[in-house]
Amino acid sequence: MPIPTPQPASPADSPGLKSGGSPSALVPMLVGAGVLAAAVAASGSLVLDHLGVFRPPGCGAGSPCRAATSSVWGSIPGVNWPVSFVGFAYFLTVLVAWVRSGGRWSPGLRWLARAGALGSLFFLGVMLVAKLPCKYCLASHIANLCFVGVAEWTNRRPANRPFGRGLAVAAGVFAAATVALGFAEQQAQKKPEAELAASTRAMIEASKPKTPAPETGELSQTAAQSAAKPPAAQPARPIVLPTVFTGRHRFGPEIAPIRIVMWTGYQCPDCRKMEPQVKEIMTKRKDVSISIKHFPFCPDCNPHVVRNDHPNGCWAARAAEAAGILKGTDGFWKMHEWLFSRGGAFTDKDLLGVLMQFGWDSASFIQTMQGPTTLRNVQTDIEEAVSYGLRFSPMIFINGIELKGWNAPGALTRAVETLAAANPEPQGPEADRPVKAAEKSIADWREQPAMAWPTRPNLPALGPANAKVKITIFGDLLEPTTAEADRTVRDAMAGRTDMWYEFRYFPVDKECNPALPQTLFPGSCRAARAAEAANTMGGSEAYWRMHDWIQANPKNITDETLRGAAKAMGLDPDELFRRMESPDIRKLVETDANIGSRLHITEIPRISVNGKHIARWRLKDEYILERIIEEAASEEPPHR
Repeated sequence: MPIPTPQPASPADSPGLKSGGSPSALVPMLVGAGVLAAAVAASGSLVLDHLGVFRPPGCGAGSPCRAATSSVWGSIPGVNWPVSFVGFAYFLTVLVAWVRSGGRWSPGLRWLARAGALGSLFFLGVMLVAKLPCKYCLASHIANLCFVGVAEWTNRRPANRPFGRGLAVAAGVFAAATVALGFAEQQAQKKPEAELAASTRAMIEASKPKTPAPETGELSQTAAQSAAKPPAAQPARPIVLPTVFTGRHRFGPEIAPIRIVMWTGYQCPDCRKMEPQVKEIMTKRKDVSISIKHFPFCPDCNPHVVRNDHPNGCWAARAAEAAGILKGTDGFWKMHEWLFSRGGAFTDKDLLGVLMQFGWDSASFIQTMQGPTTLRNVQTDIEEAVSYGLRFSPMIFINGIELKGWNAPGALTRAVETLAAANPEPQGPEADRPVKAAEKSIADWREQPAMAWPTRPNLPALGPANAKVKITIFGDLLEPTTAEADRTVRDAMAGRTDMWYEFRYFPVDKECNPALPQTLFPGSCRAARAAEAANTMGGSEAYWRMHDWIQANPKNITDETLRGAAKAMGLDPDELFRRMESPDIRKLVETDANIGSRLHITEIPRISVNGKHIARWRLKDEYILERIIEEAASEEPPHR
């Protein structure tokens, strides 16, 4: 029998682009791979943000990408699997299949890409209709559509390949990526799960009968209020905080074995994700009382925030309060549910429509909502939250114990079920005495694991390297609260040999810190470079002199004043300016800013003692930092 002579494979049958292949086939293959790589990078950024590994530029709290990923469209219903995980696994799968095939696809892979294009069109439509302009979502889906266009053009002639060729490999890549993401998600959940378990144990212990001590309300304010903060409207009379830990519109019995108090915001995506658990508890259990209090991140009614993350948050909270005033507890919860159903956003027309639907008098409602009582109620909730150390929402208490790890899957319902199984004795809200802000801040610092970040050469630190207390401030030399923290630390160091202090740069200036959503202190990058230039010219002494001069003159730093300051310090002004613009010093400042971004810095100054972050370093009448320094001094010295 004659042996057939092998025939060269046609380009359509080739399993991949071999060396010496057609340049015309190579170009579209590379273009397709490039746009797919962009889709992988964009979706991967959202994955890293979800896992808490890295915060992409513009993905902080209140950002469009955080709103998109936290919305109902951000996860698959039923399994709570992030859509960003699905997108990343899909784009990676298609990229591998495309490169492996050399750009010549089987019909099965071609239809897979078309299905992906329909998915991208769907999510682009969702973002448009729901007003969720997530730039990473947009980039990934637009890149995917561009790829499909390239793939359709490259494969415009039918390929002589089996329909399912390559689908098995694609399925394997997708499965492997999904398993890897599942493992990463499991690791990321270890911390909230541990916090949830500890909180639940504390709730069981706290639910044992105890005699409450009398307490008077006291107004407490947050630390780190920048000079740039706009003034907020204030009620006519001073706010006196409630002495009993419960809400105005409590659902459920006053005397209950399980008492939930939750600070929330109607435009807070994480708060909205908790609502199904709240509804489930309200539906299934008769032994639970639930109180809702307000903390909108909106400076219109909240003097403790700068950024307007919840633009309609104050009016949404006041609408809920108006419903409670006019229609009682049932009216409050009815409005509460409506507000969450639309993410707290509504127009005058929307509000009038729902009032008509509920059969409520619109004129009376609007007058009440705009009156001083609703504002006072909301601001009372805000001040009470601050007195308990609230820094983000939701903040949840069960029987007076903060529910940490609330972001673990089903955390609220699981905590309630575990506590109920312990048969706690029914008690009134006077039995609940949450820890106040100062003690909470110290406890939060104490419970954190120590972190380390890269050091750098020629670091102008103060104090001995083997000190027991090691303090790091990430801050902006032009920001007034950073300067106050700096002075506090250096005053505390006076006469001590057990403290070591380093200052690292986190300029709130997009010129060297592009991950920020906006610039608040223009010129702070240049100020940081001036301090570092002084360090290279005159060592640590020159650095701290320049550091102090900049902090003392944050609004008067010009070329002329900087030259005069340098000359007074014995530094050559021309050489200082030359070094300020050198690549090495630019890179040093940018590196510090990048480290700060990886630490997820959302406010400055960011202070760490022995590698553990202090969430709130001072209150109105107390410097918590000093107490933490004393506690750290009694610990074993950390290893660096």
